[in-house]
Amino acid sequence: MTKASMRSLLGCAVFLMMLALPTGCSDAEAEPAAATQTNNGIASTPITEKESTAPEVAADPPIQAELLHQQLEPPPVNAMLEQKAISVAYKGQSRFGALLLQSEGDAVSQTYSIGKIYNGRFEIIYSDREGNSDTIAQLESIHLQEHVQPWQWQTLELKDTDLFILQYDQSEYYKHQLPLRNIRLFAVSEAEGAIPLIFRIAAGGIDMQTEELTIQGDLPIEITDGRLVMYSALPEMKRLIFRIDTGEGAATLESMIDISDEYGKQHELAMEQAKILDQILFYGVGDNVNSFELDEQGWLKLMERVSDQAQQRESFKYMEKHRERFSRAFYWGVSDVRLDEELGRLSFTFAANVFYAIGQDLRLEVEMTKEGDEWKFADFGSLYMESFSPDREGAVIEVHES
Repeated sequence: MTKASMRSLLGCAVFLMMLALPTGCSDAEAEPAAATQTNNGIASTPITEKESTAPEVAADPPIQAELLHQQLEPPPVNAMLEQKAISVAYKGQSRFGALLLQSEGDAVSQTYSIGKIYNGRFEIIYSDREGNSDTIAQLESIHLQEHVQPWQWQTLELKDTDLFILQYDQSEYYKHQLPLRNIRLFAVSEAEGAIPLIFRIAAGGIDMQTEELTIQGDLPIEITDGRLVMYSALPEMKRLIFRIDTGEGAATLESMIDISDEYGKQHELAMEQAKILDQILFYGVGDNVNSFELDEQGWLKLMERVSDQAQQRESFKYMEKHRERFSRAFYWGVSDVRLDEELGRLSFTFAANVFYAIGQDLRLEVEMTKEGDEWKFADFGSLYMESFSPDREGAVIEVHES
């Protein structure tokens, strides 16, 4: 990397720390764009790991990665359990072909109690339906993080184009803290193959291009009315609407709409329901922080708000069965909040600490419906929980699919 490129990178990082906007700037002396993607639900092949026979090596100082991901490191309580050199590969499938994200040589794999981090160089390889392959991007010194579930590509369909979205961090944890998410885009079509896209930002006196955009928040990336929509706290929550132009190889910001009032109301409602769910889930747990005033009759009254279907979910039954494992449990936030007032539907991910002050984390997916003036817990989804294992140091993650 040239000194000019380094200055450009550092300048972009400082700029984004101020504005919470994009991270990798492009200028005349910047290095070529690196491409990456992730996909929103179209078939994705889980991680493939091959342990290297080479000796363990320390990661080169990831200057760029440190700038982009310094707030995404696991907290100190989650001690590193293992480090080794490993080959990593993830394959995502779209309508027109496949994208493979793989390490160049070996990455340094670090296993923590909340997941894994892979440090190293990665490349993106596109394969069309006829089997023709081409490397379309190379990524230098990145942190690729996965939590709970194996890292997956996210894809969105936009007419005759599939968008692959790369998010280096796919944490299910700490979402309620409005995490930073570093995004890259790739467009795949039958006519043009796979193309890395740049972000074009022209708003508030800013005119810039970047290969990588940093957004802050937990709301999903989606396609609405033929546009790519993201959300970010700047610091007020904004809806960012991008027009995709594969001919120009760009995602151009068309509008930035303040949704802080709407977002605030949704989160306030979800937090109110989370407090009630805390009472339901942790009633009777020793020294439960929030339900000390609730008696059995009060708890039974709250249980009337939980549907029969929700009570039959494996995630709910698991918590009922293992209630004795919790101590000083309390909710500490919500994430992924979605509200449809017209249909009377609310969904969110409930976050709680379930073991004293150690910070044993639990996540439960929640679906609610409004009946009259009252919200009821219509369904529960998957449960993700850290649990301490007696046969090894640290913690491992349990996943209970509904």
